[in-house]
Amino acid sequence: MFRPDVMIQGFVGDDKVPILCTTILNEQSLDLESEDVLSVKNEVITELSQFGKYGLLFYYGELKENIDKACLAKNIYADQDIVKYVNFNNDNEHLNIYKGDPYKKYFVKDISYKNQNELRFIFLSNRTDKFTPLITKENDHYILQIPKLLFYHKFDITEGKALKIKTLSNANE
Repeated sequence: MFRPDVMIQGFVGDDKVPILCTTILNEQSLDLESEDVLSVKNEVITELSQFGKYGLLFYYGELKENIDKACLAKNIYADQDIVKYVNFNNDNEHLNIYKGDPYKKYFVKDISYKNQNELRFIFLSNRTDKFTPLITKENDHYILQIPKLLFYHKFDITEGKALKIKTLSNANE
């Protein structure tokens, strides 16, 4: 979505770093429907519907394990973190985040994107200040083949409110 009121920032070479963006379903993105049932918040559904019609609900641990296996086999470095949302227009706090670790810049976004509630993975050829991009000048993407997820649920994002998630206390019912 185009947001003219948001400052756009980029980094030299950032279009050559593959990024996997996921939305975390937690207290920031879920509503308590009843004592033991959660559903996706309306504002999260609105935000996610900009990226396509369907969502995939999966276990983080399984995805992380599969990514780790694939990266090890390809000798690729993967980093992950929860995105920190800061106000790019009102302060320069985000500039201090970039100091020290050149890859932290991939885990900071403007506060206007907070409903994405992201966990991101970035993929690098190695873990140094100077790296060989995985996406070459001739390409605009990189595909990392991971093992198939065993536990997942595909759902229509526009029906996210209808997606009922049982809490662990009653998950076996």
